[in-house]
Amino acid sequence: AACKQLDGWSAPHCHEDDKLGNPMKKKVLIVDDDSDVVTALLDRLAMVGYETLTAGDGIAALQILEQIRPDLMLLDLEMPHMNGFEVLKWLARKRGDGDSAYAIPVIIITAYVTTEQAAAAIRAGIVGFVGKPFAWQQLITVLQEAITPPSCLVPAAPPNEP
Repeated sequence: AACKQLDGWSAPHCHEDDKLGNPMKKKVLIVDDDSDVVTALLDRLAMVGYETLTAGDGIAALQILEQIRPDLMLLDLEMPHMNGFEVLKWLARKRGDGDSAYAIPVIIITAYVTTEQAAAAIRAGIVGFVGKPFAWQQLITVLQEAITPPSCLVPAAPPNEP
């Protein structure tokens, strides 16, 4: 894997290479029933170098997860058919059965969350929350921190000591 300093606006540069030696893009699964949110996320994440997959509800997300392992999932909580909490429970069951392939970092993207919901999501193992409407820099920062292996993060220069 090759590592380069992150600039805050591009996809993580610590990557595996494909068979031809080209860097492989990180895959992000976007799970949200709001097509405007999905479109905005698709555009922004493509601009900064991520490959994206989308699902309009939890059931569609599970179908994708049975076939493809994204590097990270952006997950809305309130969706029809199967909500975000049910997706988190499904992932936890898979991991509990010993299937580490389902240890996918999850960032909750939501406009409404109660303290109880936030606590439940944290207990379910999420790596972050980002509120809607998005502050794009915050979203990209949280996403990069969650998706980049710690060994590839280049720390900022240490503060000046007195």
